[in-house]
Amino acid sequence: MNSKLFNLAKDRNPVHLRHAFTVLEIMVAMALTSVIVVALMTMFNLTQKAFVENVTQADVMEDGRAALTLLRKEMSLISSSGFARVGKTNIFRDRFVDFNFYTQMNPSGSLSVRNSINTNTFQTNVMQDVFFLSNVKKTWKGTGYLVGSFPIVGVPIGTLYRYSRTAHESLLNQEVLYGGFRKAQVANERRIARAVEFTNLPPVIGGVIHFAVKAYDSEGRLYTAQSNVTNQFQTIRVENPSYLPTGDYQYRFWNKKVPDYLEVELGVLSPDTFERLKLEPDQRRALLFLQRESANIHYFKQRIPIRTASR
Repeated sequence: MNSKLFNLAKDRNPVHLRHAFTVLEIMVAMALTSVIVVALMTMFNLTQKAFVENVTQADVMEDGRAALTLLRKEMSLISSSGFARVGKTNIFRDRFVDFNFYTQMNPSGSLSVRNSINTNTFQTNVMQDVFFLSNVKKTWKGTGYLVGSFPIVGVPIGTLYRYSRTAHESLLNQEVLYGGFRKAQVANERRIARAVEFTNLPPVIGGVIHFAVKAYDSEGRLYTAQSNVTNQFQTIRVENPSYLPTGDYQYRFWNKKVPDYLEVELGVLSPDTFERLKLEPDQRRALLFLQRESANIHYFKQRIPIRTASR
């Protein structure tokens, strides 16, 4: 009787029929879970990386457009002094005011970087210093742009700076307008040679690897070395020194002549790439780094009509 009761209770409570997970089953489950977690983490990291790259690119585009907007606003107002150049001076009411418009190759030289789209070609990047005059009523303004603060000697990439001075025409002299810009140029050249940060002028945009300005006439033709003119109304000097790439020129406009159009070219390295470049120990490593990161260079170009030009 007792045996029958025990067997009946055993049938109603079939705990003894249940089995626990084996070690192999637990290991398989853990492996599958690990694969799923790794896949999710990889997807998350890729999504986050794409998001950061898009935000960075948007920031670079915004900064580049802001810089071009500033350049367009100021360069469109270039004015001529209207007085003939005498010897090595430009006479403006018995006072020296040099150049209506002026560009000069930055001493850093040029840099060729592999084209990120067509890897069989190279983009030649140059640095130019730019100066020009503008006039509102009787107040004259000298404005200049130059690139400095190169983090590594021999690697032409740095920050674009802006120079600006104003003076009433009765107080104009060499030291007020172009003279002040020339002093900034000399100070910048000394710092470039030692990779020292340039702090004399306010910055516009960092990571600049290309900055060039080209001048065009009223018919949209590029001013070249064949465009030189000297007479009582205008003085134009266009140079293509051996250290400048073909198609790039240095300009001097005096007297009553200003360019009819300017074309500004700006190349900017993305901020994070620029910061990583600063960590490179020497020129050779830095140049190799730039070749690898050429896809992170963003180029801008804009044609600017000069309002005061006689068309």
